[in-house]
Amino acid sequence: MKLTLIDISSIGTIIEKSKMKPVAVFYGDFNILNSFFEKTISFNKEVRTVIYPDSSLVFLMVKLFKGIFSKRIVSTDLIYDTLNYANNNRLKMYFFGDNLETLEAVKRKLEKDYQQIIVTGFQNGYDYETNKVVNEINISKPDIVLIGLGAIRQEKWLFENAERINCGTLITAGGFFRYFGNGKFRAPKIFRIFYLEWLFKLALEFKRVAERYFYIAPKFVLRFIKMRNEIDIGKFDENSLF
Repeated sequence: MKLTLIDISSIGTIIEKSKMKPVAVFYGDFNILNSFFEKTISFNKEVRTVIYPDSSLVFLMVKLFKGIFSKRIVSTDLIYDTLNYANNNRLKMYFFGDNLETLEAVKRKLEKDYQQIIVTGFQNGYDYETNKVVNEINISKPDIVLIGLGAIRQEKWLFENAERINCGTLITAGGFFRYFGNGKFRAPKIFRIFYLEWLFKLALEFKRVAERYFYIAPKFVLRFIKMRNEIDIGKFDENSLF
């Protein structure tokens, strides 16, 4: 497995060079990486893929067991940076995921704060036909597709369908649409500075995230330690991707 350290300049390069053949960009938090370890998600080697480390626990393991000290990447911040990049460059975007109510809120937010983004489509993530979604993307040719189908489902969908999509940068967004459109609270900055977002989420949404932090996270730690020599981590290199 390869994890790539990226930032908004890397995303800009990917967007500019992925117009003819898509690149799938995945956030790799401990839940997603566990699924790769367990082969719940299967790699499609035909899809050009960038997986970047995400979440405090992943970065802690990278530091402790790979000896790599880099600026932490947070998927939410990176997607906000991507929206700003798209707005500044009048790029086309397609939004796929979540429910109609959330997508309407996303639409209002874009119309208010990101007026230079050209929206080519919105698609409900709970009621869709894959062939229709792929066709819409191919016809409208967005520069960026944000896919917020939720962890595991969005990665599977991408690996199964990316080869059929003939343009664009495909970015997994998890629950970002709810943060962006509905104003779902992120952890206060002080929690983020000290890598304590998980504690904030645990306090607010104990039932929803308890299994993630008390079962999946420890399992990830053990797997990372066991498989650390099989994990390659490096800076973004456009020549190796393109």
